[in-house]
Amino acid sequence: AKDEKVIINVASKEYSSVLSKKLLPEKTRIVEISFLQQEGNDLKQIVVHSKKARGLMARFIIKNRLNVAEDVKAFGYEDYFYYPQLSSENKWVFVR
Repeated sequence: AKDEKVIINVASKEYSSVLSKKLLPEKTRIVEISFLQQEGNDLKQIVVHSKKARGLMARFIIKNRLNVAEDVKAFGYEDYFYYPQLSSENKWVFVR
């Protein structure tokens, strides 16, 4: 929806857990972002890489002045790419 309010959450679970959803405008959608690294046949979340990737994504959003949530899926810094097979409407996964 054109008037939909969306928060792209690149914060760690530790920080985002303090977000009071009750204080947000009604029908605000929160999209959780996660970053995974391929190791052999497995996809793993490696804290140090995820932390850096969260910062890179925040920079990408700000630098490109993104105001359409779907545009975030174009994020491609440091070989990350949007991975639709593991993503859902409110959880977007990026893999490298």
